[in-house]
Amino acid sequence: MNKDEILQKAKQEKKPMDEMELEISRKSDHVAIIVGLIISTIFMTIKMAIGLPYKDIFSLYGFMLAGQYIYKSFKLKDKTSITCAVCWSFVGIVNFIIYLFEIF
Repeated sequence: MNKDEILQKAKQEKKPMDEMELEISRKSDHVAIIVGLIISTIFMTIKMAIGLPYKDIFSLYGFMLAGQYIYKSFKLKDKTSITCAVCWSFVGIVNFIIYLFEIF
């Protein structure tokens, strides 16, 4: 094999995702966040009903959303994503601190 054949073969192996794959990937991210919210709400409700601290669950969900928006803000560089990343990070950190005070 010569150099051109090797380069051509490498390009074919590293095909970018087509539009359908990108849309499926985006939709699966949204579904994962919604499922996470539903499960988090169920866990929080159970913990609240039996009198256990529940801010850890809310903190976890805040950090999940913060991670999503941090990644999005690095890729898109838009103000909305940066604002959401900061806000959700704040929510996650504050709830984590409240949870620590509740358990100690």
